[in-house]
Amino acid sequence: METSFPSIKSETSPFLTFLLKATFFILLIFSFAIFFILPIYGIYKRGFKVMFWPSVICFGFLFLILIPAIHYYFIKRKKLAKEIIINKDGIFHYNSDQKITEKILYSDLCHSDRLFDINTFNSRSSGIYPLLEIYVKSEKTDKQIKRLDMNLPLLAVNNKPVLYAHFLRGIHTFRPDLKISPTVFSDYYIEKETWTVNKKVKNKSLFIIFSLAIIICALIFWLVFSFT
Repeated sequence: METSFPSIKSETSPFLTFLLKATFFILLIFSFAIFFILPIYGIYKRGFKVMFWPSVICFGFLFLILIPAIHYYFIKRKKLAKEIIINKDGIFHYNSDQKITEKILYSDLCHSDRLFDINTFNSRSSGIYPLLEIYVKSEKTDKQIKRLDMNLPLLAVNNKPVLYAHFLRGIHTFRPDLKISPTVFSDYYIEKETWTVNKKVKNKSLFIIFSLAIIICALIFWLVFSFT
């Protein structure tokens, strides 16, 4: 059974990745313009004494934004995960040098002392798909909760449900002692019999979500322009 378990990897969308990176750099440029160029222009127009404290505050905000961004994207860039691979051993994150940055083995998983060992978790940062909540062995404590996200830094992964489905299939195959919550399958649109993603249901749900988002945005614009 172990030898026949296939290995799959993350697939990224070049276009969405370009948009994601472009948005990131536009926000950096916008922050630089707001918190650096405008205070400099204010000093030029109104004088150093008048603009001293506003400039200090703006420069402080600029450093708080730029230093983590530069450290995260430029300095740690080669260390960031670029690919996710799920195989018969577990899930692995690889960087551009094909070195493992993070891994979770099926053998590291443990029981949660709850009704189900594998659940989903919704948060503001989880996006369209919820995080997969699992428990792993820890050196400091008996177990540690982990919330697994099939995202990659500044890369648009377009086969997230497939990755979740394959990892869950691995848990079912190699750790049958762990109980998976039924809501996990519905949250990722997984057909339990085949461990495949029901694309029709997924696309229908995504269409409803995006339609509601567009309607809400249109309603906000209408309210703004109606009362101004």
